[in-house]
Amino acid sequence: MNAPLRRIVPLLAAWTVVAQEAPEPAAVALAQSVVVDDPLLGDVGTLDEHQWVQAVSRRRQRVSSAPQAVTVLDEDDLVTTPAVTLPDRLRYVAGIDVYQTRHGQYDVGLRGYDGVDNNRVLAVVDGREFRWETFGTVMWMGVLHPSDIARVEILKGPGSVTYGANAFGGVIAIADREPDDRQRVHAVTAWSTTGALDGDITALGPLGERFYYKLSAGGTDLRDLEGPDSEVDHVDHPRTADTGDTDLHSRRWSGTAGWRIGDAVRLEGEYHGVDMPKWELVDDLDVGSSATEWWLHTAGARLISDWGELRHIRQWMDYSYSNQKTSYGPPVPDFQYTQAGFSEIVDTTRAQVNLLPGDHAVSLGGEYTHMVSSSNLWASGGTASDESTWDEVTTINRALFAEDQYALAPSWTATGGARWDHHSRAGDNISPRVALNFAPSDDEFWLLSYSRGYRLPTTLESSIQEYYFRSDPDLDAETVQSIELGWQRRAWMDQLTLGANAFSSRSNDRIWILPLDGDEMQANYNDWLATGPDLTVQPGPYFAFSNLDDPVDVYGAELSASVKVPDTPLTLWSNGTWQHHRYRNGIVYRSTGYDSDGDGTRDSFVMDTTLPRDIDAPPEWKANLGANVDHGRLFAGLALRWVDSRRVFSFANSDFSAGDLATQRIPAYETLDLNLGFDFGNGERERYIRLSVLDIADAVHHEYYQASRGALAAAREQQLTSDLGRTATMQIGWMF
Repeated sequence: MNAPLRRIVPLLAAWTVVAQEAPEPAAVALAQSVVVDDPLLGDVGTLDEHQWVQAVSRRRQRVSSAPQAVTVLDEDDLVTTPAVTLPDRLRYVAGIDVYQTRHGQYDVGLRGYDGVDNNRVLAVVDGREFRWETFGTVMWMGVLHPSDIARVEILKGPGSVTYGANAFGGVIAIADREPDDRQRVHAVTAWSTTGALDGDITALGPLGERFYYKLSAGGTDLRDLEGPDSEVDHVDHPRTADTGDTDLHSRRWSGTAGWRIGDAVRLEGEYHGVDMPKWELVDDLDVGSSATEWWLHTAGARLISDWGELRHIRQWMDYSYSNQKTSYGPPVPDFQYTQAGFSEIVDTTRAQVNLLPGDHAVSLGGEYTHMVSSSNLWASGGTASDESTWDEVTTINRALFAEDQYALAPSWTATGGARWDHHSRAGDNISPRVALNFAPSDDEFWLLSYSRGYRLPTTLESSIQEYYFRSDPDLDAETVQSIELGWQRRAWMDQLTLGANAFSSRSNDRIWILPLDGDEMQANYNDWLATGPDLTVQPGPYFAFSNLDDPVDVYGAELSASVKVPDTPLTLWSNGTWQHHRYRNGIVYRSTGYDSDGDGTRDSFVMDTTLPRDIDAPPEWKANLGANVDHGRLFAGLALRWVDSRRVFSFANSDFSAGDLATQRIPAYETLDLNLGFDFGNGERERYIRLSVLDIADAVHHEYYQASRGALAAAREQQLTSDLGRTATMQIGWMF
């Protein structure tokens, strides 16, 4: 695609809903467990599904009165699309950036805020998080039950007033199926030309008049995706590992049992388990990828009513992390840091009460989280294989929150709310949100809002005592403030939907790895030499996790449209995103380094470089243009995606000894995607088979820093980033 066309496509893709985004091609609101039909706003239970939402304030309300931008995808949206995985489906949504690093790893960003570990976006399933606490990483593959996904709601912009920490760029809320008065079984399986195999099944239904159940089970196997490889065979070593030809392998299972105490009160017990013996992870702490073994168990209970919810969840996590060097040992010292073990227990108790006094809809409550994390990385000199050498880190967070929506007039709704969090390490954070909604008719509304969010330091950032790094237990939380103006209108008897949104945000205190002063580096190196040196302990530290006093400004616009062509089965849709992301000054890497060979000359980690102000920014332009056909039992679609270039920084691939920081321009790319499907049932996508082809023209590209074959071989690593190209997938869904 030539340069002029690259600029025109986003404009052709204009008119997209952003504030409450228009469907691409169909968006609907999220229905979860806590339901309040607010007399202020009418009986939302009788509204068209496009017109009400649940996840914004954890209670049901009209889209036109929601105080945050939201896009919702229902089950049909997830099936009638070329995408098979949820992260790939999010590529077609305005304001979301998706980058695939490896077969089992995605970076999903919202409104300009992302990262290789996904730790600036909060993802929840039925209100519970499913991230890896140590890195803050969202596990997009191998953890979710595709057969149990009913709807997905994407909340754009800070959502900390409702969800607390880490709802920084936004929230992706997944709603699972709810048992009703009939027995049902949902099954989904998919095979891909890239070596992906996924199967999942969910059974749910009543047990007598008052009781109900839900059971789910599934598995995922992802083979290795091609990419630059050192082509050096792995040599076994006690402190390294090799995932072989597998990028990810997992098994998962879940169960829920419930009791309907009354017409509007339920008591539920739940359990969820994931066993992932193989996951090839990219974390930018090593030149190549690492091998991870990971399991998670979650158990909880909750009381649900139309006046609110009381819920307690306990999560147990155990995982190990090993370097995948092709060979290890002489002449490189046998450092212990190449292998790490982790064990975590997280308890969360949350209560929310929903009240309807007069012309108000009020939500208020509190939350308590207690986390205990153990690892050899939290203890200087700890060994992964010997848990007696591990250290323990405990954190506690207490929160209170309240929000009030007030009907100023028949067409006006005002929202004001705030959440106060006190974290035992990061201190106090206050997250306010105010909004004004104007809906002159049922077919049009405007939204003006302000919100604040924050991200807590991860356990790794605040506690690591190994490798090159020094942690800081007193790190501040990253903060962000955002304002937005949005508009949406439906016309032609809901056949046409137009929308637009403009937003601006400023974040500060970004947590970054920065070099220590040269004198401190030298002192740390000398201390290591004084140990003998002990060649099982990595010298250092030379870098520290630090809060940057360098604000990041992001501003942009999102436009979209969806139109059903009269008297045809054809629906046309498009959306475009423009976002400008800049550091105010640029990140400075400056140190006089240290003398590593005793000749009196400082020759290691000498640097004086400033990263570009747009480093790690999202693509400035992004556009989608598509067409869907729904003709009886046949359904099909085409989608053209275009994503602008961006510049990224890789800490692990930087040659700090030579003062060389590794930055790379990720090229722009465009793909044409296709899906063809046949519905064996009644047109409700309950029984179907479909073929999906992403990137028909096989425009091979990469979406993260790509280390060269020579660099990987020199570092004795195997592979970092995968190449992406044509991927064909056959999926079968069956409900009975």
